[in-house]
Amino acid sequence: MKDKLERLVQESVERTVGSLKRPFGLFLSGGVDSGLLAALAKPDVVFTCKFDQGPLFDEFESAEATAKHLGLEVVVVEPTKEDFFKYLPEALKMFRPTTHFSLVPLYMLFKAAKEQGTTTILSGEGPDEYLGGYSAYSIILQEEKLIERLKSQPELRNYQSMIDRYFGSLMSRYARILGKSEMDIVDYWDKYEKKVSKLGYTDLMVRGIEDMELALAKGWGVNLLYPYMTEEIAKFCFEEIEDGLKVDGYTTKYLWKKIAEQYLPKDVVWRSNKMGGPILNVNSFLGVEDPFDKTAYLALQEKCLKSLS
Repeated sequence: MKDKLERLVQESVERTVGSLKRPFGLFLSGGVDSGLLAALAKPDVVFTCKFDQGPLFDEFESAEATAKHLGLEVVVVEPTKEDFFKYLPEALKMFRPTTHFSLVPLYMLFKAAKEQGTTTILSGEGPDEYLGGYSAYSIILQEEKLIERLKSQPELRNYQSMIDRYFGSLMSRYARILGKSEMDIVDYWDKYEKKVSKLGYTDLMVRGIEDMELALAKGWGVNLLYPYMTEEIAKFCFEEIEDGLKVDGYTTKYLWKKIAEQYLPKDVVWRSNKMGGPILNVNSFLGVEDPFDKTAYLALQEKCLKSLS
């Protein structure tokens, strides 16, 4: 599995890079996906964000370690509170209201790329959905094990239906994690048989990070490419790779990380506090205690749009 996945990815990256004129760039986070893509594609420059918001959100040290390991030129974008309020209306005009806290940082990354004269950017999107990259997957799979243990207890053999009612189906529980209803995800849920493939494909269709990136890229006149997101790679990951190779206990993207450790610093590959993407702590600007609550953020976006109309 590992060798075939690595070969498919190498071939896709080689095809993508082979069709490009230099210079081209890449958005580098502190994680595995963009880091491995940088190692394989060898871009002329990488763009990364640095946040002065503590280790929960800022991944600059890992991005810097990857860039140094690969010998890459780095352009650093440092979004501030002032930048957030300044650029949010422009970003909304390019896209639409979103729950993604990465909207303004991505807007600023594309802005930096265009100002540097880099009009083609590679993105590392795809492996999170294809290969079990979200921590929610490990949470829900651990819950599945708990349900199985409860149902196997002789003392609870007459309470199977109650257990089912209490926990609900895997689909209903994952819909709650996404903040969606079952009807929102039912059209995607049964495309694949494996549990992590169900979760990943549903995420791919519902989260919409690629739609946001593509809209911002278009707004800035930047050509955005996704070397990982091919039909062949998706089919292999969703249909053939077993759940245990994707999520091993609480370790996400296990098989992917086994590939990446051949190219990247191991402490970057295997670190346990990865957030994912250029995520800005927007709620710290809005006076909201919960860093992940989206209510005030969405309300602010609607207010911005009304002021623009």
